[in-house]
Amino acid sequence: MLKRFFLIILGLLFIAGCTPTETVYITATPPTFNTPAPARMAEVDHLSSTPSFYASNLPTPTPQPTIPPLPTANLEGIAIYDPANSVEDFMLANQDGEMIHIDDFIGKYVLLSFGYTHCPDICPLTLAHMKRVKNLLGDDASNITFVFISVDGARDTPERLKEYLGMFDPEFIGLSTPEDVIMRDVVAQYRATYTIENSGGLLKEYPVNHSAGMFLMNPEGDWSRFYVYGTQPNIIARDLLSVLNG
Repeated sequence: MLKRFFLIILGLLFIAGCTPTETVYITATPPTFNTPAPARMAEVDHLSSTPSFYASNLPTPTPQPTIPPLPTANLEGIAIYDPANSVEDFMLANQDGEMIHIDDFIGKYVLLSFGYTHCPDICPLTLAHMKRVKNLLGDDASNITFVFISVDGARDTPERLKEYLGMFDPEFIGLSTPEDVIMRDVVAQYRATYTIENSGGLLKEYPVNHSAGMFLMNPEGDWSRFYVYGTQPNIIARDLLSVLNG
């Protein structure tokens, strides 16, 4: 009798264990995911295109206005100017304290961006992308000079630029000047702009609003392409290869 009782109990436990359970949602409807899969994949691709030492700590970039008009910009964020925009020669100090003429680069392509070393988001991401572009180009990168022009000459001394660019690529050329009038003339030639938020020059820490993106100068010394801020390095590298081999 006792043996039969235990068999009945075991049978009931077996049936209960095989009965499927129903998923119960706390809310009235099942949970949904607001971020579409393609968007999540794009975000992963975006981070994977930056150097590993920066990818883990990249802040969310602050949207910046695109100053150069983009009448011929394609969907990949590349504006092609034909004819190219002429640039008058100017002279700035590099990170070694040497005075450099922009015309010194005639005969080579120049990939150039504006920014400042205290920039919290736009500039680190742009320089990380520039480094990635250089790596993707391989040996062809020797045909391009990579230049970063600081619009914050009061803080970005040659010594500061050298230290800052060394975190990305010591071969990058940094240019600056403490003369704001000179820098505004330089920036205007690229139809760019910047605003230093330091009324009276009394603050040591202050933001600088500036144009974002990369400019490509051709061997004649004119800028012929503009890469919209955020354009992926593989797209820029592919376009540069088409220019170099065109």
